[in-house]
Amino acid sequence: MAPLPLPDAYDPVTDTGRWTYLGLLGEGGLAVVHRALDVTGRHDGEVALKVLRSTAQPVHAFELHREAQWSLTRLHNAQHPKFDASGSSIFARYLEDHTGFDCLVPLVVPSGNSQAVFEARRKRLEADGFDWSKLQGQFSKSRPYVVMELVEGKALHWEIGGRSAQGGAISTFSPEDRGAILAQLAEACEYLASHSLVHRDLRACNVQLCRRTPMCQVKVLDLGVTVFADPHLRHSANPAVRVFAGRTLQAGYDWLPPEVCTGGLNFELPVHSFDMFSLGVLWLQLLVGRTTTREALGHLADGQSWSEVAARLSGMSPDVAGSTAAPALLGKLLGPALGRPSAEKVLALFRRPSARGGGKAASRRPRQQPAVAESKLASGSAASQPRGSSSPQLTPPPLTAKTLADTPPPPFGSLESAEEALQCMADEVADLLRGLQVSDLDSSRPKRRRKQCLQRPSADMPCSVQEDAHQKWLQEKAALLLAQVESCRKQAAALAGLKA
Repeated sequence: MAPLPLPDAYDPVTDTGRWTYLGLLGEGGLAVVHRALDVTGRHDGEVALKVLRSTAQPVHAFELHREAQWSLTRLHNAQHPKFDASGSSIFARYLEDHTGFDCLVPLVVPSGNSQAVFEARRKRLEADGFDWSKLQGQFSKSRPYVVMELVEGKALHWEIGGRSAQGGAISTFSPEDRGAILAQLAEACEYLASHSLVHRDLRACNVQLCRRTPMCQVKVLDLGVTVFADPHLRHSANPAVRVFAGRTLQAGYDWLPPEVCTGGLNFELPVHSFDMFSLGVLWLQLLVGRTTTREALGHLADGQSWSEVAARLSGMSPDVAGSTAAPALLGKLLGPALGRPSAEKVLALFRRPSARGGGKAASRRPRQQPAVAESKLASGSAASQPRGSSSPQLTPPPLTAKTLADTPPPPFGSLESAEEALQCMADEVADLLRGLQVSDLDSSRPKRRRKQCLQRPSADMPCSVQEDAHQKWLQEKAALLLAQVESCRKQAAALAGLKA
């Protein structure tokens, strides 16, 4: 069968069509990106058209639809309550969606707004057991595509070297450049997490380096596998969600965290966990190159500690090891899912420069987050905390003897290792408590309804209610982690007694 023509291409003979195709910008296994000009004048200047290949399946068309809608209804939607101009500027903007899913899967939603319609459609198509064969053949006469802003520059991938013949890292970025890039990407991760979104494909080939002077400016591309952090989607077998099944580090998927590569998950909570691991990988690549980074990740996967791996890499880059905050933070990003720091900690280390002009640190508008009651973590109740007040001191859930007895203590061979693990777990608890403070639980909702939501989380519930379920999950994780901290504390005390 002959390939389908480019969609809506302008024909000067018949004066029909809309797009003048000017050249190829890039291509992947499922889509091709073209540079184009809108002859109708609706868009000034050139744009990028991401066109699905004619061999793609309906699920791939949905992924294209979903990535456009994340931008149109959330990330770049100025009417969204979580919209942030600074955060949205780090993502390539989607302008139009021509995938046809509004006609293929028509839905009637009481509110009628575009975000509600998309969310209802997304939940239906991402549900376990959805039969994608129902849509087979729907795209036989057309090629779905989306319209995006044209982002000039080149992929960061081409600026990150492998390894020189002498064994040293190829680094083309100064420490200031690295800091600017990492700060912008951390802000992008923070913005995604504020929308409860997981990018899942944050790697150097999906980061466009727009300019290098006077300071580096980047944009994040490709939201194709981005998903909403619905807890039930962690184990979903729907092909629109489970896109990394069977992918391994050895096969080149180095940005995937271990719980996805070997644990069979689509992502892990907290919501920032997946993307912060990917950011840690990119950070290490900026320091020592792609080849050495992959080798280091292999050593970590084999059970070596971060301190051992960092010591091996210190000769290539002194920023990998040492007693400063950066190496320790990098090690946590590449560590277990529950202990990965949030983007705020990376931002605190690399304050994002004003990439749009000026050399001073940009003043970042704090995102408005719903307050959480002091008793929320302890009792699961929903007593409100006034907005704008200082962060409450949350009381952890009470620990019982049974909880401690059921928590297997990690094996420690020395007092130092026990104390190190204790500190690490204490940091993880602090991260969890911060996560509870910035939950999306709306304090204005009736208490009875909130309590009911926590008791009956369901995939069919609205997004805000699913985020409540995420909140409850955080509480349970905090309780377990606190139990492990107590176990570590007892072992440390016992080892200290033996040492004395």
